[in-house]
Amino acid sequence: TDNTGGVLPGVTVEASSPAMIEGSRLVVTDGTGQYNIVNLRPGTFSVTFTLPGFGTQVRDELVLAAGFAMDIDVALSVGALEESVTVSGQSPVVDVQQVQRTEVLTRAVQEALPTGRSTWSYASLIPGVKIQKPDVGGISGAQQNVMFGRGAEVADTMVEIDGLMVNTLIGDGGWQGYFNPMMTAETSYTTSGITAETQLGGMRINMIPQEGGNQFSGSFFGGGTTKGMQGDNWNERLGDLGVPEVGGIPHVEMIYDFNGSVGGPIIRDKLWFFSSARRNVLDNKIINSFKRDGSPGVDDNSITSAMSRMTWQLNDRNKISVMFDKVRKRRFHVHGSGDDWDTASEVWTSPHYDTGTAKWTGALSSRVLVEFGFSLVYEDWDP
Repeated sequence: TDNTGGVLPGVTVEASSPAMIEGSRLVVTDGTGQYNIVNLRPGTFSVTFTLPGFGTQVRDELVLAAGFAMDIDVALSVGALEESVTVSGQSPVVDVQQVQRTEVLTRAVQEALPTGRSTWSYASLIPGVKIQKPDVGGISGAQQNVMFGRGAEVADTMVEIDGLMVNTLIGDGGWQGYFNPMMTAETSYTTSGITAETQLGGMRINMIPQEGGNQFSGSFFGGGTTKGMQGDNWNERLGDLGVPEVGGIPHVEMIYDFNGSVGGPIIRDKLWFFSSARRNVLDNKIINSFKRDGSPGVDDNSITSAMSRMTWQLNDRNKISVMFDKVRKRRFHVHGSGDDWDTASEVWTSPHYDTGTAKWTGALSSRVLVEFGFSLVYEDWDP
């Protein structure tokens, strides 16, 4: 509007951010003074409002999260073209445009939380979300954990990468792959008010992938634990009940997680890349399981993955992105309490999890945005 409250059609609104490979997006207000800029990447934005005969206004340092509709109202004053007003750090924190309940975990928050760095360990922190079993310090990271919203079934949970469904065919889609946590810039968990674009009515998890940028950058995470870092709650009373001190209490034998990523430009403002790899080893002792030499039996596992993503800005209106993630999982001795560790064989029948996405986004006009996407989910079940 102008400073008297009258609506202003024809105002040029430009949103710019380093998170966008095209750099900025332009729209123009309609006859009622309304404007919409859709399909923006999460990040920090600067929005500029210009109209001949009026002073320019800039809203700077606006932090846009995934799945959030930001409402920015501006009143322009009559003034010289060179006049401008800049307002910084005024990001709305309440979404007044949507009724859905969405919690967003940024990459920084996910790395700071002392969790198992998996989709389900993050989900356990979201209000209204339940998981099948607890994952304390990543001890359950080698075996999938179903997630569901309260009042919904496991098969109603939708898992997406950049809005494209990547549910597996295991358990009617209730079981998911082992996603590399550094793959995502943000992850949104929607527990109510699911929109019509999602075919299921339960919880919706959307992982917003990292794309690289105009500057080369990378990150590395390393963590782990050994059996010497875990407390022992065995006592004489358990011994009186016949529980042996060695092998009678579940223990962590060893966990380590190494995860790195790198991204940057191949052609500035035109072609970006992002790649990441992870090696995660999780070995847990099994109750009442022994090797032939008397030492405790161990359920030993490893998960190795690598992914790459390319983002190509064909022109100012068309963008293509492709991603592929390959996971190799090994579970070497599948056994339970009382089983013979030495005769336990590698019977885990799904060692390969491949996930891929491809997406074209085209702004056909200031009023029409078209998206076409394809997702691939593949599990290789050995006999």
